[in-house]
Amino acid sequence: MAKYRHIEESFQTIRYQTNNSDVREIVQKFMTKEQTYASLLLAVSQNEQKYDELKSLNQQKAQRMREL
Repeated sequence: MAKYRHIEESFQTIRYQTNNSDVREIVQKFMTKEQTYASLLLAVSQNEQKYDELKSLNQQKAQRMREL
């Protein structure tokens, strides 16, 4: 049991901080946050790519306008 003491202490800390003693609910919240974080990272990556494409297009059009 001593080797699991740190897990139990961690759980007690989480339980105290969240004011929730339902293990399944705590795990679900962590999993949901992980999924949300992954989705946000993907969205940031996609938006950075779109920004770069629009910036390049803007530069091309500015160059074309100078040529005219």
